[in-house]
Amino acid sequence: MRRISKSKIFLLCLLSFIIGVGAVSFIAVDFMYMYALLLLDAVVLIVFWSNRKYKIIALCALFFILGIGRMILSQPNLEDSSHIAHYNGQSVVVEGVVIQEPDVRLDHQKLTLSVRSIAQPPPGIKGKLLVKTNLYPEYEYGDLVRVSCAIEKPEQIEDFAYDKYLARYDIYSVCWRGSIQKIDTGKANPIMRGILAVKTYFMHTINKIISEPHAAFLAGLLVGARRGIPEYLLEAFNRTGTTHIIAISGSNITIIAAVIIGFLQFLGVNKRRAFWWITGGIVIFVIMTGASA
Repeated sequence: MRRISKSKIFLLCLLSFIIGVGAVSFIAVDFMYMYALLLLDAVVLIVFWSNRKYKIIALCALFFILGIGRMILSQPNLEDSSHIAHYNGQSVVVEGVVIQEPDVRLDHQKLTLSVRSIAQPPPGIKGKLLVKTNLYPEYEYGDLVRVSCAIEKPEQIEDFAYDKYLARYDIYSVCWRGSIQKIDTGKANPIMRGILAVKTYFMHTINKIISEPHAAFLAGLLVGARRGIPEYLLEAFNRTGTTHIIAISGSNITIIAAVIIGFLQFLGVNKRRAFWWITGGIVIFVIMTGASA
């Protein structure tokens, strides 16, 4: 066969790994079979090491298997009594920390909690819980809250695989109706709290300068926030296929980078130093928007 460069072999292995990760969403694989396949592939790799064609195929197969294994290892054991998802379908009282910026809408907000304990059964619980609650009182990143509700397993909503969407964020339990009480504050990363405080100040400044719904649209365009965007406007974006405008993407990062570049050029900062300022600004922006780009 025609000689393939090492860089292309690396690319093939990388693609095989990515395909393996994606394959887990469509096939169920027992971990024991993974060991058997790894052993078989290792034997093939050793036997055909001198044959470049079969060696490349065996390497791709190896990375495909490793991709599947990596994805399986990242998934929690939902049958484990120490995981909150084990108690889906039961009424519980849990304590957890708000680990993401609250998802605030016009008439409600959603909180993602990292569960710390559960009243009954005994404490020592892990996992994430998505809680839907009233718009007020407001909650912030780092709040320690106590939630009393009947937790459920996420389900598919019509044609939207909502359960798989939440699984992407390691969320396997939801609470749609229940009572919530704030116990304490400042229980999460202080750096993240500071960055989100800057984001909140930025959004409040936009609201002072521009009226709604234009302010909400600009906030969505720049930082992916959907707070205050009317349902009719969101529906209009869905109908026209332009929802990506208010979703974090490469275009948002381009806008932020352009603003930073323009500001640094105005200050007379040289290109070498400007590179690090731009990189730092983009990193902070990605953290601010929840690393969703």
